[in-house]
Amino acid sequence: MERQQHPGLGDSPLHRYLDGEFWRLKNELRGLLGSCPLFQPRYDLSLDEMRALTVQRVKFTMGLPLLKQAIQEQAEKTRNFVSRSLAIGEVLSTADMATAVKCGIIYWLFGGAVRNLGSPRHVTKWLQPLQEQKYTGMFAMTERGHGSNVRRIQTEATFDLSAQEFVIHTPCEDAMKMYIGNAMHGNYAAVFAQLIVDGRSQGPHCFIVPVRDESGNLYPGVTAIDMMYKEGLHGVDNGILIFDKVRIPRDNLLDKFGSLAPGGQYYSPIEDKSARFNAILAALTPSRLAVTFQAMGAMKPETVWTQGRGGSQDYCTSNADPSADASSGHDLGPDFCQQICWRPPGRGYLPREGAGGQPPTAGTGGWAEGLQHLGEHPLSAGLPRVHWRHGLHDGKSNLRLKM
Repeated sequence: MERQQHPGLGDSPLHRYLDGEFWRLKNELRGLLGSCPLFQPRYDLSLDEMRALTVQRVKFTMGLPLLKQAIQEQAEKTRNFVSRSLAIGEVLSTADMATAVKCGIIYWLFGGAVRNLGSPRHVTKWLQPLQEQKYTGMFAMTERGHGSNVRRIQTEATFDLSAQEFVIHTPCEDAMKMYIGNAMHGNYAAVFAQLIVDGRSQGPHCFIVPVRDESGNLYPGVTAIDMMYKEGLHGVDNGILIFDKVRIPRDNLLDKFGSLAPGGQYYSPIEDKSARFNAILAALTPSRLAVTFQAMGAMKPETVWTQGRGGSQDYCTSNADPSADASSGHDLGPDFCQQICWRPPGRGYLPREGAGGQPPTAGTGGWAEGLQHLGEHPLSAGLPRVHWRHGLHDGKSNLRLKM
């Protein structure tokens, strides 16, 4: 049974204003995802089942003409293709964060590496079948001992002149590729490694390395270790990749910023090694920007939910004696400290109402006095406004935090 499109999806002036330049694109994608049964929220699945569902969601999403067009625009670098891709990532994150992350890994990180670091022949060879979902990719930069300090990564890509191949190798535990998304399903990895020719490193470069065949079997020399649960993103299969002298063709070097001739001569349009390294990382900036747009997309529905709840719920209630005289002050209890956390700028937070609408009595000790003193502290600008209610419902003191 198909889900009905939410009545709030429309093209009102406010809707267009909030969605910005690509409001029509966002609205169309929201409608497509919202009407697909695959995106019905599920909270009853095991880790493997959640991952399998996410794979189905990714296949459905990337099979949409809208998304196929986005990949084609990425390949052709059409006008505004980066901005359109970021808008798509935002909407996907609103629908399902794990799906957005997996799509980002496969198409914007792996695909982006091919597009921005490879030559036109690489784009033709790798992006077309990726768009047709003939294989999936992953992005292998982070290492155990170096995080994202790419300049110091230790994975090696040593050129074998006689075989015209690169030998991809993990020389130590610190060189293991970690937190690699799609590691347990992906077929190819964009691997960052030190390019070594005649015993000399030319710095980090990116290589396309086969990880699994079409049947999902690991190629010889490749080890993939499941990192299991990713909190809040059980549909994302992060893992560790280890390479034991895995051989790849010379052509699998993405050579926009550095190439290797059959005779072993290295050439780069940027002679300075540091400048070359910076150019390689700068080319990946659009893919990194996608993370902020995904976060924004995920925050929007949570903000709506929080606003709705925050406008109607009591956040804490003291255990004060209902027979106590309100004029003797109010003991809110230690629980209250944990409730004071944040408020939007420009809102006061001091207790405004006590019993009968009067402010809590100062100078009587306890939490009421502490709150008033706290209101004078410069750091109180980050605290929520407090509304005090007494004698409601069960006669106990109730504290309301109004955002």
